[in-house]
Amino acid sequence: MANYNLSDGACGNISFKMKLISLFTQNELGSTSPYALSWANTTTSGWSFGVVQYDISALQYARDLFKNILLNAKDASGNYIVEDTDSLTGRIDDAKVADLFQKAQSKNGQGLTSDERALIESALQSTQGMSLIDSSYKTIGDRPRFPARIPQL
Repeated sequence: MANYNLSDGACGNISFKMKLISLFTQNELGSTSPYALSWANTTTSGWSFGVVQYDISALQYARDLFKNILLNAKDASGNYIVEDTDSLTGRIDDAKVADLFQKAQSKNGQGLTSDERALIESALQSTQGMSLIDSSYKTIGDRPRFPARIPQL
């Protein structure tokens, strides 16, 4: 029996991983881009992104990845996409990043204006955003989404 460790780089495993990502894409997104915000239309779901729909309101890993994208996404000219333009705040303390980060954790498809969503989606669709999202799948099998349960014998 083959060992399908999703973080392994063996050729067979890469093929399996690509098939799995394709399955996730069809199941989770349909025609929606993984580099856009989406909402599952439930009161318990928050804004999500990526092929596996990282729910920003529910998953710490999703929040960490999302904040990393907001902090590092640049446009074609090399300017930060999300920036408060206050020369007194450092990048890590950027007020606009903090504001969007907080609002995006809202549940029920709330919290963000259409302009704020467009700005976030520009960051998700940037070279840095797409690269960070795509590279996040390399370790997907190493991050438990739910607490592990050991069956009782």
